[in-house]
Amino acid sequence: PVLLAGISMGAATVLMASALELPPNVKGIIADCGFTSPYEIIASVIRRVLHLPPVLFMPFLQRMARRKLGMPLDAVSTLDCVKKTRIPILFAHGEQDRFVPVEMGKANYAACASRKWLLLSPDAAHGETWQNRRAGTCVGKLPLRAAHAAALMRTKRQDSFSREAVLLQKCAHR
Repeated sequence: PVLLAGISMGAATVLMASALELPPNVKGIIADCGFTSPYEIIASVIRRVLHLPPVLFMPFLQRMARRKLGMPLDAVSTLDCVKKTRIPILFAHGEQDRFVPVEMGKANYAACASRKWLLLSPDAAHGETWQNRRAGTCVGKLPLRAAHAAALMRTKRQDSFSREAVLLQKCAHR
């Protein structure tokens, strides 16, 4: 079995991939602090970091995206993709995330049509949910098989997959 996992842009990527026809051995997705769309995360950063209204920059950025990518920034959305998926997804988000607002993680969870879990870690910043000692709240209980897979993954070195396995274990033991 294969679990797709990602943090931040990687999380948004695996959430968007969830709407594709994936091989049958893909059994689940772990998305830590995934944003809802390129347009929304760029607008959010402009608001919070530059303290300026995004409307000043977005027309230019949309034109650049059309020219360089062949599509506008708002052409893709994790929200649209997770509405179509049948793959189980564990959504994780640190409540102290100052880059991707936790509201985006909650919106992804709310839009998801498949089996889903939401792990909110109160002390975790951006991309740090997996290493937070205080697990926070998990909505739903992961199946035993997922907890077993997490235990196997955790025995490996601290690469990105074993970090996400810690998330699975935190939810499995709730």
